[in-house]
Amino acid sequence: MVKITSNIFEGDMSPWIIEQGLGGLTAGVYLTETFNSKGLNEEEVEEHKGAIYTVLTSSGRLVAMACGKEWQESYLEMFILEGTGGLEKFLVEMGLMNITTEEAINQEAEKLVAHLANFAFEPKAIAKERTQEKLIADGIDEETAKKIAKRMSEVVEGKLAWKDFAIEATKIIAAQTTKDL
Repeated sequence: MVKITSNIFEGDMSPWIIEQGLGGLTAGVYLTETFNSKGLNEEEVEEHKGAIYTVLTSSGRLVAMACGKEWQESYLEMFILEGTGGLEKFLVEMGLMNITTEEAINQEAEKLVAHLANFAFEPKAIAKERTQEKLIADGIDEETAKKIAKRMSEVVEGKLAWKDFAIEATKIIAAQTTKDL
């Protein structure tokens, strides 16, 4: 972060500039997501596109400058196409977040799946039951837990490789967690 001073206010103004810039970015991303979800026609989008691009670009440039980073035009596309996820990626690049929500969810899902490895050496019925119990205890809905437990049975039977199970289960858990947000 760079130190930004003012003739009017004492101290470093960069945290305040970041706060103001993030307000604009958050509003711009919200508007973009709202427009995208409403399925507006091309004419309606064009009517508001310039204003939204201006808000996102100006606000993003303020945040980047206050963080001592260079603004890149690709950030605008990231905001438009990825919405909140794109905003989080920008914040990670600016050093204002450690990881995105998606990355955090994936890490938690990977930890949970790694814990399930203990059950892969149990008899099929026990592995299936313990897998389902563990997933439900960790907040996974019953239907999803049953689906993953069934796949664990296939691991125990040797029909499914652990690596393939881990990838699939991580994706399923992350998708449910994201949906629940």
